[in-house]
Amino acid sequence: MRKVAAFLSVAGCFTLGAGAQPANLRTLDVCTLVPGATVAGVVGGRLVGTLPFRADDGTVNRCRYTVAPAGAEGDARDVYTVWVLHPDDFTGLKDGEEKPVTDVPGLGDGAFMGFHKEEGRYWLTVLVLRRATFQVTGESADAVRKIANVILPRLRARSDAARP
Repeated sequence: MRKVAAFLSVAGCFTLGAGAQPANLRTLDVCTLVPGATVAGVVGGRLVGTLPFRADDGTVNRCRYTVAPAGAEGDARDVYTVWVLHPDDFTGLKDGEEKPVTDVPGLGDGAFMGFHKEEGRYWLTVLVLRRATFQVTGESADAVRKIANVILPRLRARSDAARP
């Protein structure tokens, strides 16, 4: 069984404006904000299922997507996860990443990529100032960048999605 974990940590990536507020993690539905069909389409697979999770204390919100890769036989599955965190978590995530990390210019208001040797996957973390931090993880740097490039504009366009 093949597994790829793509971890998208979406801390309310939305259109910026003066006085912009972070996403309300108690009410945001990540599985609605980032539909499974979108994730499956980006990776060229077939959606098998989604699994939402929201912490009672409002600190963590996510959706896990299970996708059957195109042309895969048997029970081969890729797993992608969209995590929602506070935008202020960006710096702490960067400081806590396994080194080295590489800055990724031109994506959001800051972005970096690293590789977790033990887990065998890349992590791309993107900041949208005052609104969001999101992460994408997967087996290849190319895949995580493609996912981020598709999801970032969709999330920015949904400026009302996280408001209570």
